[in-house]
Order: sequence, then C-alpha cells, then structure tokens
Amino acid sequence: MKSLAEALKDAQQRAHRAQLQQLNEEVSLKDVLDRAEHAGEPLATGGGTGAPSGRMPDRGVKPPAAPR
Repeated sequence: MKSLAEALKDAQQRAHRAQLQQLNEEVSLKDVLDRAEHAGEPLATGGGTGAPSGRMPDRGVKPPAAPR
C-alpha cells in the first residue's frame, strides 16, 4: 500500500507526462495548420447548387403542343 505522498507524487508525474504529450501534439497540429494555410487552393469540382428542391430544372425546352 502506498502512502498518500507517494500516490500524490505518482499522480503529479502522470499529469506532467500527459501535459507534455499534449503540448507535443499541439505543436504538430500547429505545423499542419501552417502548412495547410500556405497550400494552394483546392480544385473546383461539381456544381454545388445546394439541396434539391424537388422541381424539375428549367432547361429552356418547351414541351410539344397537346393535340386538340
């Protein structure tokens, strides 16, 4: 059984290691964000007109006349 002082020391060491690991990850994330910021624009693909409305698009073609 550990003493309270030993348990506290272990907890502080674990927290310190976790904090250092988090700092390392933040630095690498910062590098990735910096590289992405300086990258070229992505290529445009697709129409991107939004969600479908359910209506047929107007193609400018008139339907044939109905017989009388």
